[in-house]
Amino acid sequence: MKRVDLKKVLHMNFLIQHRCTGNAVDFAQKLNLSRSTLFNYLEYMREDLGIDILYDKSRGTYYYDGVGLYEALGGLNLMHDGSHRFF
Repeated sequence: MKRVDLKKVLHMNFLIQHRCTGNAVDFAQKLNLSRSTLFNYLEYMREDLGIDILYDKSRGTYYYDGVGLYEALGGLNLMHDGSHRFF
């Protein structure tokens, strides 16, 4: 995948972290994407970012198996004033 919308990736991350994605159709609708485009984004996150994203049939949600988005991008550094930045 050559172009990704960072806002979509961050929204995906939020839904995956909170295990509230629903199935692929629901997940795509929550992101205002087609199902096939959702799978392109998932492939980008899995292949290009090296994130293990699995689907739990019994809970009906996608989840991270190990490292999440922030860890894959190098981590999230929390500042003393409560703000944060990526490094």
